[in-house]
Amino acid sequence: MKKTFFLAQVLIIAKAKVNGKPKYKSYRNVCGLKKPVPELLSASGINLNNVGPFNEFEQFKIYLTGYKIILIVPLNTDSVIFSGNFNSKKKL
Repeated sequence: MKKTFFLAQVLIIAKAKVNGKPKYKSYRNVCGLKKPVPELLSASGINLNNVGPFNEFEQFKIYLTGYKIILIVPLNTDSVIFSGNFNSKKKL
């Protein structure tokens, strides 16, 4: 559950950066995320009681069709463990 909330926060911050939104800096400092995180979780259809290793990535991928979500192993940027929507040029 905490990982899913964290992932939602990261995606909101990344979207703000990619889209040049003015709230990017406040989001980066974890300010103003109380409303958009639950909204993103709800809109993407994520059930916090039924999340699995990649379930939430698949749900976010389906919801965020205009973005390519890339998950890498920390400290090893060559190890992509999830990548969705290969057609999008907007990478999160």
